Amino acid sequence: NEGSGGEACDVIINGFYHESEGCHTREEVEPGMNAEQINKILELSGVKASYVGFQNGEENGWYSHGEGPETRPASEERAAKFYLWMVEFLDQQLYEAEEQNQEDVFDAGVTLPEEEHERDHDRFGPRTRRRRTAIFVGHGDFMSLVLKRIVAGFGHAVEKESIPHRSAFVHTNTGITELEYFGNGKFLIMSSNQTPHLSGPDDGHLITGGSLKDGWSYLMPNDNFLLDAEV
Repeated sequence: NEGSGGEACDVIINGFYHESEGCHTREEVEPGMNAEQINKILELSGVKASYVGFQNGEENGWYSHGEGPETRPASEERAAKFYLWMVEFLDQQLYEAEEQNQEDVFDAGVTLPEEEHERDHDRFGPRTRRRRTAIFVGHGDFMSLVLKRIVAGFGHAVEKESIPHRSAFVHTNTGITELEYFGNGKFLIMSSNQTPHLSGPDDGHLITGGSLKDGWSYLMPNDNFLLDAEV
């Protein structure tokens, strides 16, 4: 658990944070890995993780509770649960930083004299003050469901019972969305679906997975179901 500069970082495996539809081969449910199986993979790189949200316990797979492919309403309900966990986790980070007077959480809207040379949009440039960062690595469709809750500012399960969402956030493979958190569920979306690591003149072929041909249009309900009919 060492960052590029040698500083420690925490890794959390959250059983609520997996792609929509769960884990299955066609209609046959797959349990997914349990904590022990995941640990064996992470140990190869020296990473130690903690586990939350495994609905049947860490000794069972993260989708062992599933009875079939996850439905859209069930995905939305799970996104609401993860959203609430995420906000509580981030609030705890802020609380502990204030209690312990830690220097990696501060008002980034204030520029100190020694920071006037820094360019905020240069993600690879050096920083005078290191900032605490939480990185959530997930799959595109479920990240879209979580982002919808962030934008709407609520943790409810669905917009309208039995009707899927009518808007979505698209991500390419390895696309990055940056958020600033201000506590108590308050977010600023700073950027969405950025790929600065694939911005070289010869990197265009490496950007994949974010077009209509990659299936994103299937998230939109048919025009016949835009009102009160069930989907």
